[in-house]
Amino acid sequence: MANRSPFSFHYIGGSVAESLEGISYSNAIPQELPHSPALPPRLAQPKERVIRVDLVSLAGLVLSVILAASMLAAGMGFYESLEARDAAQAQVQLLQQEQAQLRTAYEAGYDLEAVRQKALDMGMIPISEAKTVPLEVPAPAEELTFWQWFRDYFTGLFA
Repeated sequence: MANRSPFSFHYIGGSVAESLEGISYSNAIPQELPHSPALPPRLAQPKERVIRVDLVSLAGLVLSVILAASMLAAGMGFYESLEARDAAQAQVQLLQQEQAQLRTAYEAGYDLEAVRQKALDMGMIPISEAKTVPLEVPAPAEELTFWQWFRDYFTGLFA
């Protein structure tokens, strides 16, 4: 021990601390820690935080919420229109069935051969004996749509 210095290093709570031999650790650790000086007011944490929001980003967020709500409303309207279409198709099928039943009942109520014979007695001629004259009727010009007009306009402009 004569070669050793009076100072030795001991491991204390995660750090290396220098201590004198023969001094107990209870005396080396102060019982009360000194108070730290108060922080200057500019370094102290404010009680209220002010968050500055860019107006453009706020307008973008509001616009995105409005667009999302309008997309949701449009989707709900589309779903309702699909339901209305399905209901209308079911009603059309019922009406077509009813029409077919009424037509068969109407045709069953008349003897078509008797009606044909009465028409011939009254002076009508069969269609096979009728003279036909072909007529040519010019079809009206088709009205241009906006896109056709747009295409024709720029085709003529850059031709």
